[in-house]
Amino acid sequence: MVSTRTRTDAPWEPPVLLAAVNAAGYMDGGPRLSLDEHRLYFSSNRPSPCGGSGTLDLWVSRRHDRGDNLGWEPPVNLGCQSNGGVNSSANDVGTSFFEDETGTVIMYFASNRVASQAFDVYQSRMRDDDTFGPATPVSELNTPFWDRATAIRRDGLEIVVESNRLGTLGRADLWTATRESTEDPWPALSNLTILNTSANDNFMGMSFDGRSLYFASWRDSETSGMDIYVSTRERLHGGKKK
Repeated sequence: MVSTRTRTDAPWEPPVLLAAVNAAGYMDGGPRLSLDEHRLYFSSNRPSPCGGSGTLDLWVSRRHDRGDNLGWEPPVNLGCQSNGGVNSSANDVGTSFFEDETGTVIMYFASNRVASQAFDVYQSRMRDDDTFGPATPVSELNTPFWDRATAIRRDGLEIVVESNRLGTLGRADLWTATRESTEDPWPALSNLTILNTSANDNFMGMSFDGRSLYFASWRDSETSGMDIYVSTRERLHGGKKK
């Protein structure tokens, strides 16, 4: 679904269904805009060319006019691991994007494709034809626990990861790390204790200016479902908080 507002300090308007993107009777979720705002990436358990029964694949819908919030075209699958694409026969979810120092777009996502492990974070590089190539694990972000959704600042220097690793306050927490260069590995993640609760806190998205972090939480709605929350901070200068 899509919600708009007249300016950044105005309230969000009621959401509208993206009819061209959704598949009736299936689960479509985890939407994330590309850096140029012409592509909408999401996960769906609709019939997949990559095998698996009822598992989630990554899909993309395109629009020509990034100002047309309802102009999305029918989505296409991001391709199968067996043919040099991204998706496996397991679950592949939770995209986020940044540009490295060479201008290459990197996509992070999570997958439980290794049967002996929980969800891990993977990365894939965009090719010259705007498709994404084979995925590799981001080893320094992964643990034997559940390391799933990611939100990464568009310069690639800050990341937030949903995880239930040791030290988690609830059933899933938000964890974060920063680095000096996209060529550097990520340091150890730190728990965002100011945001986390004893409930599930997950499904994050960072605003393009890096000042707002949107996420879902059960904290006030244990019997009715998750709500969307936002945390804001001061303006960033030179990639760092003022």
